[in-house]
Amino acid sequence: MCNFSQGFIERGREEGRVEGIEIGIEKGIKIGREKERKQSQIESLKAVMESLNVDFTKAADILKIPEAEREKYHACITNDNKPDDSDG
Repeated sequence: MCNFSQGFIERGREEGRVEGIEIGIEKGIKIGREKERKQSQIESLKAVMESLNVDFTKAADILKIPEAEREKYHACITNDNKPDDSDG
């Protein structure tokens, strides 16, 4: 292979590495933000439950948490109030 071709190959590899790093950072940020949002919701649910002396369902209604998300929050609240490490 000539030096000219080798230069294109090396450049492509470097661009691929940089793109891969950028994608990894974006995914990490997204996961971090989701975990932070989930923890914030859990804290809000606990505060509403305690302050208003209501059950989980009523607190979730007050905070307008979508039905599809309630199960994961309820599980976290009943399991030491810690978000799980799953993505779902």
